[in-house]
Amino acid sequence: QEVLAVAFSVDIVTLPELIDAGLGRRSVAVRVRSIADTAHAENQLEDALRRLEHEWADVAFDVVKYSNIKDTFIVRGTAELRELVDDTKTALGSMRASPYLSPSLEHELERWSRRVSLYNAVLTGVEDVQERWLHIEPVLSATDFQRQFPKESRAFTAADKEFRTFMQQMHFFP
Repeated sequence: QEVLAVAFSVDIVTLPELIDAGLGRRSVAVRVRSIADTAHAENQLEDALRRLEHEWADVAFDVVKYSNIKDTFIVRGTAELRELVDDTKTALGSMRASPYLSPSLEHELERWSRRVSLYNAVLTGVEDVQERWLHIEPVLSATDFQRQFPKESRAFTAADKEFRTFMQQMHFFP
């Protein structure tokens, strides 16, 4: 109605009524095409957001038992998680750059950006701490080290306990 500048009294309008109202004019057809293109592009953005939601629906850290050490776990498969985070950041950036981004979708993209940033921070922290722990644990847990460096050994034991507790929590609540 707005494009044709004609008021229709019913919800259902037939094609002949639209043509009689001026739909056949080139300027109106161009405007209608523009509206349809915009609606299509907005729908594609919504579909892309739904695909992101689907990809992230079952994402969790894969926490597995480490070696034969009692109650000790590590995260495996962080490369796949890192790839998902990076791909999602790229997708969000592309969507954000779209000229067809509606205010409601922009709000959803912001929510997703915060969510992915938080997940990225946790993933980075876990990767960093776990990598360091995997390198130093065999050395600092050795009896020789504990005997030669009791003060450092106590400090490591406290940090080791904290790491293992955190990883146990991740195991039970990935």
